Amino acid sequence: DDGPSGSVTKNLLTGLEARGVHATFFICGYRINSYPSYPQMILDYGHEIGLHTVNHANLTKLNQDGIRKELEGMLNQLPAGYQVRLMRPPGGAYNSSVKAVCLDMGLSIVMWSVDPQDWATNDVDLIVSRIVNGASHGGIILMHDLKSSSVTAALKAIDKLQDRGRFFIAPMDPVYEGQVIGEHTRERDLTINICKTKKLTNMRASGSDDKVMLPP
Repeated sequence: DDGPSGSVTKNLLTGLEARGVHATFFICGYRINSYPSYPQMILDYGHEIGLHTVNHANLTKLNQDGIRKELEGMLNQLPAGYQVRLMRPPGGAYNSSVKAVCLDMGLSIVMWSVDPQDWATNDVDLIVSRIVNGASHGGIILMHDLKSSSVTAALKAIDKLQDRGRFFIAPMDPVYEGQVIGEHTRERDLTINICKTKKLTNMRASGSDDKVMLPP
């Protein structure tokens, strides 16, 4: 997530295409300003786009009007007619107000089950190890299309997992509007859903209505 990022995102798209893998790209409005053609490019490659707010904002610090502005502000930046279904809150930070706005907008909140923390390191082998060791049936792997090391690691991890008989599925269906899908461990955001069968098992975060995960 956190893209698009020009040639980094383009290299990821071509690498995913070569492997027959589709992903969900949670993109930021301020990044689209720099790469306005990329949302359509992502869709043309067969992937899904999710919202990641205009300014990579901590939504728990905003009231409902502010939350809505961060989400609705992206809609005009997406290709005309595209029906966005998914949202990932930056830093994994969400609460009852975020859930209420998403429910009203028909959005599902998507979290994650594996965070290889590719945003914090350029060590490709370490990132790959974290992905492969953490991957599980129905899991959601969190990554970012911000730098080349992340793209290299993502593609190497896909190769290893495909060699083990895993395959990747995105987007999630059915979508539970206003619900939280997936478990998460820590921070930020390319989502790849891993499944051994063609039926994706959606995992919902449990606990109270107010669940907040802040970046380190």
